[in-house]
Amino acid sequence: MYPISIRQCSGIGTSIVRRVITASLVLAVGATGTIASTITKRPPNIVLIFTDDLGYADVGFNGGIDVPTPNLDRLAKNGVRSTDAYVTAPQCSPSRAGLLTGQYQQRFGYEYIIPDRYESGLPADRKIIPAHLKEAGYYTGMIGKWHLGHTEEYRPEGRGFDEFFGFLAGGHRYLESRPGAPVTSPYAPLITPHGEKHFKGDLTKVLAEEVAAFIDRNRARPFFLYVPLNAPHFPMEAPPELEAQFSHVKDPKLRSYLALIKNLDLAVGRIMEQLEASGVEKDTLVVFTNDNGGVASELSPSSNAPFRGKKGDLLEGGIRVPWIWSWPGTLKPGVHSDPISTLDLLPTFLRLAGASIPEGLDGVDVWPSVLGEKPPAREYLFWRFNRLGFQGAVRKGNWKYFVGVPRSWPANPVGEFLYNLADDPGETRDLSKAHPEILKELRQAYRAWDAKLEDPAWLPR
Repeated sequence: MYPISIRQCSGIGTSIVRRVITASLVLAVGATGTIASTITKRPPNIVLIFTDDLGYADVGFNGGIDVPTPNLDRLAKNGVRSTDAYVTAPQCSPSRAGLLTGQYQQRFGYEYIIPDRYESGLPADRKIIPAHLKEAGYYTGMIGKWHLGHTEEYRPEGRGFDEFFGFLAGGHRYLESRPGAPVTSPYAPLITPHGEKHFKGDLTKVLAEEVAAFIDRNRARPFFLYVPLNAPHFPMEAPPELEAQFSHVKDPKLRSYLALIKNLDLAVGRIMEQLEASGVEKDTLVVFTNDNGGVASELSPSSNAPFRGKKGDLLEGGIRVPWIWSWPGTLKPGVHSDPISTLDLLPTFLRLAGASIPEGLDGVDVWPSVLGEKPPAREYLFWRFNRLGFQGAVRKGNWKYFVGVPRSWPANPVGEFLYNLADDPGETRDLSKAHPEILKELRQAYRAWDAKLEDPAWLPR
């Protein structure tokens, strides 16, 4: 892994680089990331930490050097780091819909972020992770950002979560909430099982402490805890004492952004500390990942190096994300390079919970892949995103097909590209003319998938 600094140029376009058994007995096998011999008395606790707008290279374990991330780096060093991990959309809200349902969100029209004024959300007929795990005997909680509908019928309290502590909107100010602010406001009071909570000072710390309290309260029973932190999503505001650690950085937005990442790392450290203090560290699978690529702009100066693209793109920089699996005493440290998706978390969690995996999911159980035993039982990964002009993509093995065309699909599409990600992770060399047979296969696979999708349920904002 090469160190990546804010002072280096990526050489990609004009962008600048700145950033889960429930088996009674499991036998160890000699492969990277394999599971150690162990007998489990109960299914593992599952903690899913899902951050917001974090760039691929904003963390030390992916080569970033501009902000120390010792807690995340330790988690990666002692766990399994997935290098080829993806989300289902390059934008916050649809990405979360795909994650929680285990289905491509376009199957039910969830293609874009819901406008704040729009009274809709994740359809009630779509069963999500906590509802499945609750049926499997888990106590379930969510702490953080929802962003899947704010009206009563779409809120997390009715979707399988026993507890919800957090906010409904797509973003929130880090340093203040205000009484009376509407739920769609970035100043909205936090929603808790006991009513509204107002705060001043440090939202990331407030959420981390609530995670710690949840873990300690529920240490005697299997629990699932979804922790969608909003850091380091804009606005670029962080506790002054953390910003002071980056006083050498002249750009005030970059200085705040680095402090937000530092605070995120501290929050992860607090969570891991509490798992150990509560005596459940070795009974708990922690998954850490992110909702989409970094924004990589003046608004939020993240880095997705070595990838081209950013949030909103179906290039690797918009959809490939940092990912760690951690289960101390069970997972052996290693690096995992099979392509996986947030679609896969639901079936994988159900397998670990000893529950049956329902039909109709697009995700697959990737635990054998994480163990180094066999690759995921899937041929293709697909993406479609129409926010600013049409984009579509397919990955098969190391091959990536990308198409950018007008919204009305022409008879002979233009703007088709083919990349070999093993040799060219930055997607700089188009091989479509050199491998027309592969281009044709992936184009046909994409069109067959696309033909089964719903039209968007609302327009992009």
